[in-house]
Amino acid sequence: MPTFRIIALVGCSMLFSASILLAQEPLTYFVELNAQKKLFHVTMQIPAEPGLLKLAMPLTTPGSASIENNARYVLHFQASDLQKKPLSSRRFDKQTWEVEVPAAETISIQYDVQPNTDDKLRLASNSIQDTGGFLNGGSIFLYSPAHLESSVSLRLKLPAGWRIATPLNTDANGSFVAANYRKIGRYLRLNVRAGWSVLKERQR
Repeated sequence: MPTFRIIALVGCSMLFSASILLAQEPLTYFVELNAQKKLFHVTMQIPAEPGLLKLAMPLTTPGSASIENNARYVLHFQASDLQKKPLSSRRFDKQTWEVEVPAAETISIQYDVQPNTDDKLRLASNSIQDTGGFLNGGSIFLYSPAHLESSVSLRLKLPAGWRIATPLNTDANGSFVAANYRKIGRYLRLNVRAGWSVLKERQR
């Protein structure tokens, strides 16, 4: 019995340590802008505990007084581990997805986002045109309620000749970084400025 208790305690300690390490890992987003297909392809890597992981898209965007239902522009949602083994997932409601995570690990979420062509002023959504576009974090980045305070790393792949304008800082690897999701997603009703421009560099 004492031996069993020692083994059990060691096992719990290892699981607890793994959870702490996962909690310290940043969320990473990679966005590829496809100007031809008018799509944003998003890859999100997120540390996850065993069980159901919930991911959602904010319902509202700062600067807009209406319910945007941004999740309706999300297409082709897929989840996998980092070895590309598919994970079971389902759409829980209009704005939320659930992923079954078998073990404590970092997993990959991929999805596409269509621009909202009805948003003529481009205040609350995303836009892709021949001369450039606009990314609004609150309508392109899924978030996990359990990771709102995790640090964030962001990379973008733009068409040739395009450049990006954003107030975000970069790290030594050239990735944009933020203290937490709220800084890039402008989560829900926080009264802060939303989004950043993706501008096509003018030819001289």
